[in-house]
Amino acid sequence: MKKKILYLLSLVGVLILGYFNYYKEEEGIKEVSAKIETIDVNYTSSGYQIKASKQIDDTKLNTTSFENSEIKFKEMELKSDNVLLDSAKNIFLENNIYGNNGKGWEFTSEKLSYNQLKDLLSSDTGLKAFNKKEELEIQSNIFKTNKDFTYIDLNEEVVLKNKGLKLKSDKGRYTADNKVMILSENGQIESSGSGENILKGKFERGRYNNETKILEIFSPFEINYNGVILKGRELWYNDLSKEIRINKEPEIYLKKDSGLEKYGDKEGKFTSDKIQGNLGTMIFNFIGNANGQITSLDKKTNEKVLSTYKGNNLKVYLKKEASGYDISEIKGKEQVVISRNNQILKSNDISINLYKNIALGERDNKIILTDSNGKTIITGDKFKGYLDEKIFSSIGNVRVENIGKDNKVTVITGEKGTVNDMEKTAEIEGMVKLENDDLICTADRVIYNKLTNKVNTFGKTLVSYK
Repeated sequence: MKKKILYLLSLVGVLILGYFNYYKEEEGIKEVSAKIETIDVNYTSSGYQIKASKQIDDTKLNTTSFENSEIKFKEMELKSDNVLLDSAKNIFLENNIYGNNGKGWEFTSEKLSYNQLKDLLSSDTGLKAFNKKEELEIQSNIFKTNKDFTYIDLNEEVVLKNKGLKLKSDKGRYTADNKVMILSENGQIESSGSGENILKGKFERGRYNNETKILEIFSPFEINYNGVILKGRELWYNDLSKEIRINKEPEIYLKKDSGLEKYGDKEGKFTSDKIQGNLGTMIFNFIGNANGQITSLDKKTNEKVLSTYKGNNLKVYLKKEASGYDISEIKGKEQVVISRNNQILKSNDISINLYKNIALGERDNKIILTDSNGKTIITGDKFKGYLDEKIFSSIGNVRVENIGKDNKVTVITGEKGTVNDMEKTAEIEGMVKLENDDLICTADRVIYNKLTNKVNTFGKTLVSYK
């Protein structure tokens, strides 16, 4: 009986152990990796041909990434250290990116994406694109274009650079069909080539044509060209021919002290309705209501002399010296009035050599000389004036009118004559006629002293007292 009981107990123990062994809790299913790596691949999908050292497929995210890859789709070629192709077949590139769109544009970046559906190539960390055929480089922090580069939208630190100019701004848009870049906000212009001629300036809104090399500015601007300052509100500049036009509120002055006073509120500048000039020849035409002021140094007295210039048309010639540009010559037409050192020169055709301080008048001339003793007015068909020596010679229909401080008037006419305002004398030749309140005198030649009112006559002389 005891043996039967022990046997039953043993059987029950075996059943219990078997139950627990059979029905014990499972440890769980381990997650299988969702990434598949392939070495040295050639991948083709959705128009992309990708050659890479490694391909990583993420089956869970449905993305494919590549390392050290070369990508081709249509005419575009891309190279990058890291590439991600998402489920929508958009490409994301990072590190050492180089691209060639197959139509002349090459570019570099550190982070770039391409949306195939939108045909949008973009970077928000900086991209530099260059076209060797057009000698053009464009870059910005935020860069958007399509694979054909038919347009380029740029924001933040925008730069356009070619062989001659570098343009900068906060915003820009380049259009390939007309090769025009629109620039706005904090615009800057500077020379991109090496050499002595340096162009540098600021503006707000502008447009540059890389084919014609024409820059247009439609906002207030200031440009410094080797110390010559150009200002205005509307600019047209051809970087090939160096022609320049300023059509609104133009102004030019010298910044450096090169024989002239530095620019101040009223000194050393020229203004007019419009300016046409050339940065190659440094000749500028001031058209309509031209006004100019120059402070120079009198070589004899070593004193400063302020000269003012007015007229409908003034042409100013600049010459480069060791210390910068200086004004070498001024020509004027149409109601020109020049005032300096108690001298007023009026003419409809006049030129002044500022190095020699010699003035030549060709048409409708009048010279007015004033001092404490009175006023002298000289007219003639042509004249030559030595401004520092205060000597003025006239030819053809010469007329010298002297008005003394006692308001007595003496008028002398002849064929030619010279007035020496330093010595206060007038010498007139050729059928001379002198007339004052007391007499009329004719002679072949007359020398008249303005201070003493004494007259010396030469040749056949006739005097008639009133």
